[in-house]
Amino acid sequence: MTHLLAESITPSPQQWAVLALLGFVGLAIVVARWRSRPLDGSPTQYRREIDSANRETGQIRDDMERLLLELETLSTRLNTQLDQKHAQLQESIRDADQRIFALRALVQAARSGEPTVMSPPPLSREESRKARIYELSEKGMTTLEIARQMEQPVGEVELILNLRRAEAARPL
Repeated sequence: MTHLLAESITPSPQQWAVLALLGFVGLAIVVARWRSRPLDGSPTQYRREIDSANRETGQIRDDMERLLLELETLSTRLNTQLDQKHAQLQESIRDADQRIFALRALVQAARSGEPTVMSPPPLSREESRKARIYELSEKGMTTLEIARQMEQPVGEVELILNLRRAEAARPL
């Protein structure tokens, strides 16, 4: 008889599952109420809020720093491409000017019937400045020395020399 009584008191596996589910639901309700309770002004609660705000601020700062780095990389790449295209355009313009000069000289010679000596057009101030920078660089001067001698910004001298190297490295 005691055996029968013990079997009737012992819960079945289904009853254990229902009890575990009820316990879990009860725990979830207690945790939800604890989280939603109003601030009690305790130092612990205040510290939790500060830590949470600091984490969020840190994440935002990291995201912003990453975005700024990406923007800087992109702007540097775009500036380099623009500088290269500008140099190519300047070269094309210089080539077109030389061809126009030669064509005018040929037309003038054909009209007058006399042979003319064609000389290239004089270098512009910008071209002569670049030629001087190239010359000083070929003599072995550093960009800082060239910038001081030419009274130009170091970055501009570096850019001119880098563009020249880039054009020399580019396949025809």
